[in-house]
Amino acid sequence: MKVLYVAKSQVSAAYQGLPRELSQLGVELTVVVPPRWGSQRLENVEVSGYNMRVLPCAMSGKNHFHFYTRLIEDEGFDLIHLDEEPWSLVTYQWVRRARSWKKPLIFFTWQNIEKQYPFPFAAWERDTFAYASAAIAGSREAETVLRRKGFTGPVTVFPEVGVDPNVFCRKDSSVLRRRWQMESKIVIGFAGRMIAEKGILDLVRAFALLPEDSALLMIGAGDQRVEAEALGRQLGVGGRIRWMAPVPSLQMPEYMSLMDVLVLP
Repeated sequence: MKVLYVAKSQVSAAYQGLPRELSQLGVELTVVVPPRWGSQRLENVEVSGYNMRVLPCAMSGKNHFHFYTRLIEDEGFDLIHLDEEPWSLVTYQWVRRARSWKKPLIFFTWQNIEKQYPFPFAAWERDTFAYASAAIAGSREAETVLRRKGFTGPVTVFPEVGVDPNVFCRKDSSVLRRRWQMESKIVIGFAGRMIAEKGILDLVRAFALLPEDSALLMIGAGDQRVEAEALGRQLGVGGRIRWMAPVPSLQMPEYMSLMDVLVLP
């Protein structure tokens, strides 16, 4: 079976185990990925057992607004698998492509809150629902939202992107703790985009209430980092907060291992 898998998540090496596993099951897989997603560049790892096509992408990092400025031709694909929400512009782009090729298409959704979207997003969503052969929902709540919004095709509930437990396991963090002067600290950690939706300022305010033997490790980048750093200094805890640029995904287990508490908004 030949599958075209369109997934911006594949810029992260930690997620590239999924296509490798699928290829071992006998799937002839071609993965379409942008050269970067926002500030994260495509992490270079050895592609084994499948093909990867890096295509230029406009509006990179802007969910639901991004699209590919160059597409590929049909290579005899049996299925197009979109790791995208049904109302996104990129989904509408590939639905049109699938329709022109007369090939079945499935999509993925995490959306677990029922929302009504403005034009043209609502129209793209209806078009996706009308054409898609099936859907994958990341949770039962997401499946319920799909049904309430009118999708009548088959739905499989499956989180889809997992991690390799041989990579994401407890590591020795003693070297990192010494490097960041956290040997005797209770470390609270965050890793991700530093944007308002993640509650970064709330995290800094909450951390300021903790005792002196705690430290906050902030890993990532985003529009709110400068404001969050200033807030930490204003609250008198700037010296107890460590700020780090994003680290490669396969190095994250080491940094997660030095955290006593991981904050996941």
